[in-house]
Amino acid sequence: MDLQTYLTPATKKTLPGAAGDKESAKVCFPLWTRRDGFGVVSIFIGVEKVLYIENDRISLGATGYFLNKPDLRVVEYGSE
Repeated sequence: MDLQTYLTPATKKTLPGAAGDKESAKVCFPLWTRRDGFGVVSIFIGVEKVLYIENDRISLGATGYFLNKPDLRVVEYGSE
């Protein structure tokens, strides 16, 4: 059974497959309307869009870094 539990409307962004610079590999998502204080991120990889990370929570104002590992590295706002 294929289970995806994000709520609509979802924002979808596609990154280039092999970005040579950091700027083209960044995406920002507006999460200010989330009453619970977090957004949910799922990451699909490859041409087949295989689900790699599903429903990781990102606090409002935090930054999530995808490092090709099964969990995002989340840095809270002001802690860097």
